[in-house]
Amino acid sequence: MSETQTISSVGAIGRHDDRGYHAFLDAVQQQFEGLAGPLFLVDVPGPTLWAQYLDGFAATYRQHHTCSACRQFVEQYAGLAIVAEHGQVISALWTPDIIAAAPRYQQLGLQAMASAVASARIAGFFLTERPMLGKRVTGAWQHLALSVPAARRHTSPLLTAFQWTAERNEDYKTVSRAIGEFTAAQFETVVRVCQSEALYRSEKVLGQAEWLHALKVKVEAAPKPYRRNLVWRAVGLAPAGFCHPRASMVGTLLDDVAAGLPFDTIKRRFDAKMHPLQYQRPQAAPTAGAIKQAEEVVAKLGLARSLERRYATLADVAVWRWTPPVRGTAAPPTTVFGHLTPKGAGDAPAMVVQGKSLTWRKFAADFLPTADRLQVNLPARGHYVTLTTAVDADAPPILQWDREDARNPVAWYVWHGGGSASQYGLQAGWADVVGITPKPSAWDAAVPSAHQGEAYLFMVAGARETRRGGLAIFPETLRAELHGVRSVIEAFSNRGELDDVAGDHAIGLQFAEGWPVTVRVTSGPVITEHVIDRWE
Repeated sequence: MSETQTISSVGAIGRHDDRGYHAFLDAVQQQFEGLAGPLFLVDVPGPTLWAQYLDGFAATYRQHHTCSACRQFVEQYAGLAIVAEHGQVISALWTPDIIAAAPRYQQLGLQAMASAVASARIAGFFLTERPMLGKRVTGAWQHLALSVPAARRHTSPLLTAFQWTAERNEDYKTVSRAIGEFTAAQFETVVRVCQSEALYRSEKVLGQAEWLHALKVKVEAAPKPYRRNLVWRAVGLAPAGFCHPRASMVGTLLDDVAAGLPFDTIKRRFDAKMHPLQYQRPQAAPTAGAIKQAEEVVAKLGLARSLERRYATLADVAVWRWTPPVRGTAAPPTTVFGHLTPKGAGDAPAMVVQGKSLTWRKFAADFLPTADRLQVNLPARGHYVTLTTAVDADAPPILQWDREDARNPVAWYVWHGGGSASQYGLQAGWADVVGITPKPSAWDAAVPSAHQGEAYLFMVAGARETRRGGLAIFPETLRAELHGVRSVIEAFSNRGELDDVAGDHAIGLQFAEGWPVTVRVTSGPVITEHVIDRWE
């Protein structure tokens, strides 16, 4: 709206008392707040959009809408776009509903901008640190402007919005190159090989491989004008780390498959790189520059307290798949001698049944619900898992599955080659299970964790770790912002020591694919023994 010119023929249009224009601005705001997914800018110059907007007005209204505040908004933000599921570019603001809700004299200009955006190419991602785009009110006039919802606002202390968008724009190029270098059949081969579980720790890369394969198939099936848009959209929605295939183990697999190497060679190369002491683990001491960078990152994120870790206790376990049932107090006898046990009652021993091997699914469905007691046969040396957690429960998250809105600072470690029962103060043989819990990364179903591997921990009482081995902070579990300083954090972890706690440590025997467990289930008068050796 013009702030200087008075035009009596258009009355109060654009002034504070213009309810129709105010309702239109509110509708645009609601449209913006309801957007889902990444936002983009198209390659239409801002002055072009402004000219199209003005050309849509009749001559009577055009000068009235020649406003510096609205012009600034249109040139900077009218080209905001989203990419639909099938690859169409759609104006983020000028939707058919918004155009229909606008004053009639304004609709042609809005439609012209919407058409220009829809036919344009994506130029890059859009992100802002500003709480407001444009200026809504000056004096007595209302203007095109948007309040940016908190969820849309960039708040990272590490990167500015400009730096973030620059990195994501590079991710688009990286993914586009990978999609173009390999065939759909090669992507599918990598997925199938990972799904077969024939490769060591293949779950770490399966998610990324499936994502790339699905994107390749979708891009090839789409009309050509939409293909690059689908890559932009996929990059904007991708989980952390998925957009660097050439620098990941997926890239290694793709290269080997494309080179036609035999499976034995592929497996040997992959397994060597995925060794727990190699995968994402720095192989040299951090440089002075890396240490300085890590200091800056930790300071900006406020994570100094988060690096203080301790042994977890059973009280720190937030999710239990099974715990022993709590039996209520027996009701008082209703007769004088009802509390006495008659001869012969209770003398019969429980029946012990040697059951066959079970899948986890059948064990969980058929045996856990009625189990009065559960025991696990502890091996002299086995896959014992020790849980750790933050010393300060309020320290900011450093783990991938720990979020400000759903805290879970619990992690875990295992000793390469297994741990001995004696190092935990345990004895090989039958031990009571005080509960079964999934790995901490799986405690919140809303947080993707398949790449951390599926496992259940049979927690036992009376366990305390006696072997020391640092803070057990591993690069592959850290939040994405710490990836660049992982060598320094691992060196810090190796030099540190977990704080001890009174009482038992949270330690359990792991069941996972390749790690069977032998259990003894007591249900009423019957005890059954089984080996759980597979998921399905």
